[in-house]
Amino acid sequence: GVVSSADEHSEVQISCLLDLSDDELASVMHHISRLEDVLAFCSSVARLNGLRARLPRWVFAHGELNTVGCNALVLALQRPLPVRVVELGQLAGEVEDTCSENLWKEIGASRTLDALTVRFNAFGCAGALTIAQMVASNQALRSLTLEMCDIGPQGARALAHAMCESSSLNTFGLPYNKLGPDGARAIADGMGSSSSLTSLDLRANRMGHSGAEAIANGLARCHSLQMLNMSTNDLGGRGAVALAAGLRRRHRLTAVDFGFSGLDETGTLTLLAVLRGGTIVSIGLGHCGLRSVEGATAVSECITTSHRLSKLNLRDNSFGRDAAMALIDAGAFRGALRWLQLKFNQFDGPTKAMLHL
Repeated sequence: GVVSSADEHSEVQISCLLDLSDDELASVMHHISRLEDVLAFCSSVARLNGLRARLPRWVFAHGELNTVGCNALVLALQRPLPVRVVELGQLAGEVEDTCSENLWKEIGASRTLDALTVRFNAFGCAGALTIAQMVASNQALRSLTLEMCDIGPQGARALAHAMCESSSLNTFGLPYNKLGPDGARAIADGMGSSSSLTSLDLRANRMGHSGAEAIANGLARCHSLQMLNMSTNDLGGRGAVALAAGLRRRHRLTAVDFGFSGLDETGTLTLLAVLRGGTIVSIGLGHCGLRSVEGATAVSECITTSHRLSKLNLRDNSFGRDAAMALIDAGAFRGALRWLQLKFNQFDGPTKAMLHL
């Protein structure tokens, strides 16, 4: 209700934006969803210098932008703005190609934009090519996430090429994009050529074990990578072994997640043996087949030898009471660990009470 496009109220309501605190202003931005709100916001940005200076983060993630709203956003972006973060939701199917191309062009021309996140679109290969061109033209962009945007393997190849050509991009995410093994191979090729990539999010892309093998090869050649999310990717035990081999050759990671990817306990133990110690801070191994006392002992060894490890997710495994006692006896609850998730294992009531679950 703070933002309105009604002519008789726009002056008053736009002025109200200037009276909000930074947190309140960010909340208004986060909840913009109606087209008229987008238009009013863009109008206010264009007219009030004091508002422009206080809006480094633009979030239009909760509604569809049609052609009119998209054009309004393009016009606002053409102003000299300090915008550093842009988040976009779905562009309506009616948005004309020239309008979306102009949007990517203006985003690409920004010299202050650090991070771009776009969700819930059906860009396909053609859209990925356009976005790849934007990445190539914007040497200030440091973070790009395209979530559930139907990128596919060919689109992944175009974006991976842009990733390795960029000297600024260090955070790259393509979660939920049906990349498959071919897309994984394309990303792996880009990893080997990138000198700036530090974070890679490839959740839920149906990569399978052959995709894991490709990413493992990329890991061995990507010296800068610190964070990797491969969760929900049906990697299997074979994929886990391949990833462990890649990590063994080049492991400077601080955060990894292989959860819910069909790993068996043998594969998970192979990964734990490589990850322990060194630089690791966060590990995600939810639903990874851990069930035995041997598995619990391996987890404990990882915790006690990894002096920087502060977060470990072991939810939805099959640990029982004996495994819980092994964790306790081996000192799993001592050291730097601040967050340990053990929910939805197979603990009985007394064990849950003992573990404060």
